[in-house]
Amino acid sequence: MFNLALILLSSGDIADDSMSDCSSECSDTSYTSDIEEQCKSLNFDISNGSPINPDNFNVVHYNINSILAPDRLEQLTAICRLLNIDVLIITESKLDENIPNNLIAIPGYHEPIRHDRPINGRHGGGVLIYIAENLVFQHKKELQSEYYEHIWVDVKINNTLFAINALYRPPNETLADHQHFLQTAENILSRLTNYDVAKYKIISSDLNFGNCFCKSPILNPKPLDSVAPDLFASYGFQQLIDIPTRVTLVSVSLIDLIFINKPDDIICHGTL
Repeated sequence: MFNLALILLSSGDIADDSMSDCSSECSDTSYTSDIEEQCKSLNFDISNGSPINPDNFNVVHYNINSILAPDRLEQLTAICRLLNIDVLIITESKLDENIPNNLIAIPGYHEPIRHDRPINGRHGGGVLIYIAENLVFQHKKELQSEYYEHIWVDVKINNTLFAINALYRPPNETLADHQHFLQTAENILSRLTNYDVAKYKIISSDLNFGNCFCKSPILNPKPLDSVAPDLFASYGFQQLIDIPTRVTLVSVSLIDLIFINKPDDIICHGTL
């Protein structure tokens, strides 16, 4: 069994302790929560260093709201070094073809795999995946959806294959948009389910639904909350994050989601 640690970061500020009842530290063998029956995700504090075991397979998702924003890349580089991140997933990268990879390179990582929004990419959307230089990977572009921003990469450690997916859905809320997303998601889930070569299958995403997963505080549901979670569950995927991923002065939400097919093998998961 691998020790997987999955952490989801947000472009919002999660530092307000009053918004989280589940703060805890993560050890190399288990995690605990102040309110175990309510929240299993942890709100990690890295002000005194990393609480994550560097020997874990550490996957981090950052909903970044433009990787080109001032100091954003420098902050990412520092977090990668501190947490010893193996796979870094970015949503809302806000890039287009005019931005070369050398401008967004992170030391110690392969050249980023990217799926920019094809139209007006600098104004929204886009996903990136960075993979540590010591890991072997393969970009499975032929398995990616042509809709939304979707990246599929296989990462191999010893003889174990991880199918890691980044996915972004814009906040379009018409009935037609919802039906289109559900069909697209089902196609991706079907491909992953039938992808027998991979033991672990991860979807790390900003899908603009998911308030229904939040244990504390109770949040108002998003339009897709009534149907989309059941679709993912029907293919054997469990969503891990159950505390808010985005906290501002005027709103609190959980719309940045991590789904996995083998949740029992996760050592810890949560937010920064």
